[in-house]
Amino acid sequence: MSKSMRLVRFRVRNFRSVEDSNWIDVDSVTALIGANESGKSNLLLPLWKLNPAQDGEISPTSDFPRKRFSEFRAMTTKPIFIEADFTVGELLKKRLSRESNIPPEQLVVVRVMRRLDGEFEIDFPNVPDNRSIKSEVIQQEIADAQSEISTKTPLKSEVDLATGINDALKDAYESLHGSDNCGLETTSEVLKRLSSVETSGAPKTSSIVPIFERLRRKLSSIRDSLSQPHPRHSSDLQEVIIQHLPSFVYYSNYGNLDSEIYLPHVIENLSRALH
Repeated sequence: MSKSMRLVRFRVRNFRSVEDSNWIDVDSVTALIGANESGKSNLLLPLWKLNPAQDGEISPTSDFPRKRFSEFRAMTTKPIFIEADFTVGELLKKRLSRESNIPPEQLVVVRVMRRLDGEFEIDFPNVPDNRSIKSEVIQQEIADAQSEISTKTPLKSEVDLATGINDALKDAYESLHGSDNCGLETTSEVLKRLSSVETSGAPKTSSIVPIFERLRRKLSSIRDSLSQPHPRHSSDLQEVIIQHLPSFVYYSNYGNLDSEIYLPHVIENLSRALH
């Protein structure tokens, strides 16, 4: 039973008779109930074709909407026909966080989509497009550095440097007043204010400069994180997700379920898909 990714909902569009199903929630056991020819199969087939355990090829003549067949066939990039949201297990979430430098709490859900030409798209719905961090987080980092520096006595040769550091810290802290969130531009501006202090000539025995440099490294790390592109654009992350994507099976001939060969295969793959 796979613990990496668990299906929680899916949506079908542009597939056979289904124009848009809207989101369908999924639990450990989910039943679709309806009359014959009401479209139940056309909701399940796309989920199977998202990542089939076997067979499941996308067929233009069968799977393209009949009324728009010529239109879809002429498209260079085919429309998305299935999108599915999965919750991510702890180990996979940590790996994604490590490789993307994104906070793990933003990677709880991954959305896997597939086009009618077979191409995959991956998205992370909880990762904002405009990356930012709460201003209070950066202010707290600055305040902690100010507090620690205040307990140190500067060397005689670095009195002027210590004054410059304290002035830069105060200036950086006050520049964030009235701002709830810091984006890349604001964080870079804070770093610019701190970088106005030149510490290369500081005494090696200084107890103040190491604290200041540690703060600048922390804020540089935050800035670098904010400057990275949205993880949906990472081919490496897409490859990781596809590797962990559960496979799906679809049976329309229920007589196969009596077979000792097929039944374990069905149970195993359904477990992987739903858990």
